[in-house]
Amino acid sequence: MFETRGAPPVTDTPRWRQAIDLVATAFHDGGATNLAATAYDLGYAQTANYVQGLRESRLARQTPVDSVAYYGYTAVNNLGDDACLTGARELSPSRTVLDWRRISDYAPAALRGTPRARAVQLGGGTLIGSMGFADGFRRAARELGAPTFALGTGVESVLAQQWGMTSDEAVAQWREILHDMTYLAVRGPQSAATLREVYGIEAPVCGDIALGISTPAPAPREKHLGMCLAAPADGVWGSSVEEMFEANLDVARSLLRDGWTLQFFIFWPMHDRAITRKLVRALGDSDRVRVTVPATPADFFRVARTCSVFVGTRLHSAVFASMLDIPTVALAYRPKADDFMASIGRTDWSLRADGITGERLRDAVEQLSEEREQHVAQIHESVRSLQAALRTHVAAADAALQSSHRAP
Repeated sequence: MFETRGAPPVTDTPRWRQAIDLVATAFHDGGATNLAATAYDLGYAQTANYVQGLRESRLARQTPVDSVAYYGYTAVNNLGDDACLTGARELSPSRTVLDWRRISDYAPAALRGTPRARAVQLGGGTLIGSMGFADGFRRAARELGAPTFALGTGVESVLAQQWGMTSDEAVAQWREILHDMTYLAVRGPQSAATLREVYGIEAPVCGDIALGISTPAPAPREKHLGMCLAAPADGVWGSSVEEMFEANLDVARSLLRDGWTLQFFIFWPMHDRAITRKLVRALGDSDRVRVTVPATPADFFRVARTCSVFVGTRLHSAVFASMLDIPTVALAYRPKADDFMASIGRTDWSLRADGITGERLRDAVEQLSEEREQHVAQIHESVRSLQAALRTHVAAADAALQSSHRAP
């Protein structure tokens, strides 16, 4: 971070903190978001989260007690995880939903004051069963002294133990947390099954909470493919990042030769920018290839609405594409892709990483393109039905929280 020889980092000085305070206060919401996005892009994650933490702290100080503290996997510049917060906010437009992780972990204590919240919401993403996240969530609930709930959160599969992402100890911690929740509904059928079989807990399926985000009308162009690559840091389900890269490169080259245009999206820059650039360079100079790094879900929807088919590795790239009624192939580098695709009746189009080849991807894209109208109709009906269920569960959670506040 900005350092000078023999002196402390500039970001540790009072003048720097004062400058960030003034900038964050001067900007409206979009301005603060753009400033933070620029800091992330330059590699200054601490600065980015500090700016976002300032904004959230101001919201907390200005908000009455009827707010919700959202504790999710924010503050890592992953569009999918940040989108879950956006979904939570759009589903509760009359209530302030605070990004509690950025407040508790990054905002200066002097600016936090003593925020109050009516409830603590476990964020979206595959958090239940994950190692290391339970402690932070419990700490937030204790600090705020508020009831807890979860909507659309995913549950780690027992298969995730091979990547060190869950354990028997983590399951025991989460079982205790879930038993104390006022309301619980999960992302998909596999999450519900894992809860039932591993935790001994029954919970309904409400869909991914990012489904609560509003979308523009689709405007597909013929033979226009959207793609989202990933380089997961913790391993790939029965395959490798390199093998998945080669399969994506093969299908991209093949489709370009047949006149397709390609639109790439980078959802998690710190992990996925390099591999996307590598693939684009391998394709050579082409005016039919574009790359976008969306800072918000709206940025993605604005560009992706013209895609006729989508191939997505990051989970929420498949979620977002489905929200636009785009026939989508989800490349399942972890079980969570199967969980979401099952929730909209599209398990046949969730391809496990260990079976992915360029030829198989090409066949899938061509089939979805040829049968596009049929798939669009099915996706539209399934997604809209799940979105309606999600809104019903939001109302049910709100009623349960109100009841818990009235209880003696």
